[in-house]
Amino acid sequence: MFYQIYYFADSPINYMFLALIMSQLFSMKQKWKRPVYLFLSTAMFTVLYYSPLPLRVMELPLDYNYTFLVSLTCALLWTGICLTGPILSKFGYLIFYYSFLRCTKFIFSPFYSYRGVIDDGVYVAVDFLTVLITYVLLYRITLIFKKYPIVYTKVSTQTKNQWILICPICVFLILSVLTPDVKIPENAIIPVTAFFLLIILFVSYFMFAKLINDYEKSLQLNNALMETKAQVARYRYSILMEEQIKKDRHEIKNLYFYMLALVKEGKYKKMEEYLQEHLDEMAPPAENIDTGNTMIDYILNSKMAEAGRYKIKTCVDVLIPANINVDENTLCTVFLNLFDNAIEASKKENDPDIQVTMKCVQNYLHFVIANKTDPELMKANPHLRTTKDDKNNHGLGMKIVKEAVEKTNGIISHKMVGSYFTVTVMLPMENEPGGRLIQHK
Repeated sequence: MFYQIYYFADSPINYMFLALIMSQLFSMKQKWKRPVYLFLSTAMFTVLYYSPLPLRVMELPLDYNYTFLVSLTCALLWTGICLTGPILSKFGYLIFYYSFLRCTKFIFSPFYSYRGVIDDGVYVAVDFLTVLITYVLLYRITLIFKKYPIVYTKVSTQTKNQWILICPICVFLILSVLTPDVKIPENAIIPVTAFFLLIILFVSYFMFAKLINDYEKSLQLNNALMETKAQVARYRYSILMEEQIKKDRHEIKNLYFYMLALVKEGKYKKMEEYLQEHLDEMAPPAENIDTGNTMIDYILNSKMAEAGRYKIKTCVDVLIPANINVDENTLCTVFLNLFDNAIEASKKENDPDIQVTMKCVQNYLHFVIANKTDPELMKANPHLRTTKDDKNNHGLGMKIVKEAVEKTNGIISHKMVGSYFTVTVMLPMENEPGGRLIQHK
């Protein structure tokens, strides 16, 4: 008895589940509540679905087409009234939903052919199991849809992204052609199916090519942004150096005037004290890095100051010559981005710590940046995918760094060393190794 009731109410139950899924994918409009939306939408479908009951009893070929049209009409109407979001996105989800249901019907069709052959109790139990599997799969697919939603904006419409809807529509039409309820000449089934498959083939190629093209453009844009960031850093450094030189030149001029006055007055002792005082003032602060290479000094000091604002400890160990012949754009891009990544990751640690070592190894500038992190996080994210909320605009940093290193025939690697995530980079250089040793903790 219960199974007969379910069998009779199969389509309204499917429709109500569809309405529930749509309410999960789209938020309710302000004046509507989900229970009201589900009740009104399902009630309308049920009334329209059972209204041509005499036609169904007479086995006229209106059952499948009528069910689909009523379901689609009610779903589009009530999702438009009660749910937010563009109608094109809703239509895409609905078509996928109907195609999925038809696919499951075909998958389980061999079992349905055993009705009346096997025991009724076994048939009913397996039938309920197939329904349960279908609903569970739809729920899991809904979670995927929520994570990767169909988004249509003015920009996406102009780039013709809406053509992707042709694929589920063609799948649905193919399944419709193969449905026994739809009367179509047998000699037309294969040509019609092949026609829709051909459309799917071309659309799939178009979307795949567009996906690859968009990814490459995004990668190029991020690469350009990274290089621009490095150039801005160098520009700031140049401006600071120019301002410092102007300031020093002005102070030296005043110093010479004062020293000349002291010499004319014969106050040599006072001039000695004055010179000693200024020499002490000109000594670099203890916390500043002075490797002899002004570009690296600027990067290290600016990034150490940034880390200090977040209470992140830094340890720097540098042994390099004053003049190193490496590609400055690559060095600036790689070093700045790796240091930024280390600072960003360290913000999440209770006891943050960044360690930087830099030295010359044969004909390479070898530097290592290590930041303390939870080893379990690396196990959960071995491919270094971004954990930022804005995933569309982040996550390509490490790939761009690798490409920048590889362009100069350099070497880059990363691994966990104890509780530290360590990135090692080797950039080719031409000058002989040697230089001064700088340690800062």
